[in-house]
Amino acid sequence: MRMSGSGFDSTESTYYLASPNNEIDRTGNATHIAIERVVSYIAEHLDEDLSIDRLAAIACLSRFYFAKAFREIVGTSPNEYVTRLRVIRAKYLLSLTDLTVLQISKDCGYRSQSTFGAMFKRSIGMTPSEYRSQLIISNLSD
Repeated sequence: MRMSGSGFDSTESTYYLASPNNEIDRTGNATHIAIERVVSYIAEHLDEDLSIDRLAAIACLSRFYFAKAFREIVGTSPNEYVTRLRVIRAKYLLSLTDLTVLQISKDCGYRSQSTFGAMFKRSIGMTPSEYRSQLIISNLSD
């Protein structure tokens, strides 16, 4: 699902590409182009299955070579990258919408609210509900 019109800018995801000045390598290298295509795909399809096999197929690379090239170019594993973007999206949705945690978990590509909650807590240090409550308290005190 694309988030156009919702305030979530999927182009923000490209800043994770590893380079001295955080720019995409535009040398024309076929592998770099394939990884760039996957990075764009991830940002636009965070609510879908983003398994290594699927991403490797999009890049037209073997699973092993894709994972290795992705880590070298982006600076993190594909799974870590997807999780990072999903957390960013979840924080955005928790902050600026009234969607339930279950709706947000599905919008962020998780089939289970408990899996989403565990991932969010591991990444942020609190549950999605605690995060939202903290934002509400913070806004009330301002």
